Amino acid sequence: MLIFIASIFNIGNPLSPILILWINLVTDSLPALALSMDPSEKDIMTRQPRDPKKGFFTKGMIWRIFYQGTTIGLISLAAYIIGRNDGLRAGLENPDELGQTMAFAVLGLSQLLHVRNLHSNKLSSFRTSLWGNKSLLGAIFLSTLLLLLVLLIPGVMRIFGVVEMDSTHWLYVIGLSLLPIAVVELMKLFRINHSKDEY
Repeated sequence: MLIFIASIFNIGNPLSPILILWINLVTDSLPALALSMDPSEKDIMTRQPRDPKKGFFTKGMIWRIFYQGTTIGLISLAAYIIGRNDGLRAGLENPDELGQTMAFAVLGLSQLLHVRNLHSNKLSSFRTSLWGNKSLLGAIFLSTLLLLLVLLIPGVMRIFGVVEMDSTHWLYVIGLSLLPIAVVELMKLFRINHSKDEY
């Protein structure tokens, strides 16, 4: 979604191939596997059985994939634009590097934080136990360390083509990375995070 939006508006290249591969490794492996270890919701046995003819992809799931993917794509794109513009103002030799660094950091961190939204389609993430899935906590911790490895260790930074960020840019990264939690919480509050065919 991020690359697609950037291509349509000819904004630039928010992520290099190696950064995309690393993001997929960090966010789509350990946390995704650990999420399958989530305990079932308390009211699971009181729900009506799901119609087997409807398949796995409900309208609600398609909606969540769309709006949550778009949200994470847009905040990552915003991070890239902020970083690139700041790089231009600072007279950096390659201002895209700061933009790509910020986009990479936001994309990785926001997805790791976004995992908290996925415990339930209806319940607020603040109403689900943080300690209910210790495997997931371990996976998020390890994945965050891998992400920070690329962002903070000079030798690794050179391999991945990222640059050092100052405290202001880190604040941008953290603030933008928290936005998906707020967006999904609002969707759950107004009961538009799921469809009627989901119990």
